[in-house]
Amino acid sequence: MWPAIVIIFTASISLLLTYLVRNAARSYGVVARPRPDRWHQKPTALMGGIAIYLTFAGGFLFYTPHLSAFYPIMLGATILFATGLIDDLIQLKPYIKLVMQLIAASIVVYGGLRMPWTSHQSINDLLTIFWLVGITNAINLLDNMDGLAGGISLIACIFLAINFAASGQSVELLLPPIMIGAIAGFLVFNFNPASIFMGDCGALFLGFSLGGIALMSGEARTRNLAAVLLTPVLIFIIPILDTSIVTVTRKLSGRAVSQGGRDHTSHRLVASGCHSGGQSSSFTWLPS
Repeated sequence: MWPAIVIIFTASISLLLTYLVRNAARSYGVVARPRPDRWHQKPTALMGGIAIYLTFAGGFLFYTPHLSAFYPIMLGATILFATGLIDDLIQLKPYIKLVMQLIAASIVVYGGLRMPWTSHQSINDLLTIFWLVGITNAINLLDNMDGLAGGISLIACIFLAINFAASGQSVELLLPPIMIGAIAGFLVFNFNPASIFMGDCGALFLGFSLGGIALMSGEARTRNLAAVLLTPVLIFIIPILDTSIVTVTRKLSGRAVSQGGRDHTSHRLVASGCHSGGQSSSFTWLPS
């Protein structure tokens, strides 16, 4: 019952904030304009990630302020939220965003949160940084169709909550519901046809936060190596596979991985005959 109340409360806050951010973005001309390598066909408000970030940050401080293990993740996620916000306004170079991701991930590792993938701490540190940067970019790359990145992130949160519940982590269990509410309120305005996009400020924040939360769930079961290795990978299997496919195909064609394009799995589904208004939701629910 308690997680359900958290979801309802945070979703209501997110709904209101998204509405306000959308109207402000339209008023100030902060919109994504149609481009050949993008899917939308009309100017659409950006920076919906502001609503997601403010809702989650407020919910975290209200419901779980004593969860000290999450503070390094929240700090890193805040850095990437700010980075994404600047990118939404003036378009940063890809290498600048990568450097900020590495800094954010290093903060988490320095804070003591890492996955015990091997018996060598230095290797674990590098793998943890790779994991956080990888999931951050995977969610960012998935933000290519209405409702897709948010929907898949919401599904990941559900599985993270189940994982926390199964592990008996009652405090950490509140983090996914807070994020679910933050995403759900935004999705009301983001499903096809979207009237607002989360932008890089939302995608970078979501990816990094969820990657960090997944590390917390694995940390509680360090004695079960299979669970430690497989649980986070399975939860994020669609973003991982989509990013891997896009990375390989773009490298083979001589294109930059950071370059936009219509070569994601979601786009391939549409090209195969799925309707663009409903395919993203079916693709989102595929893991379940």
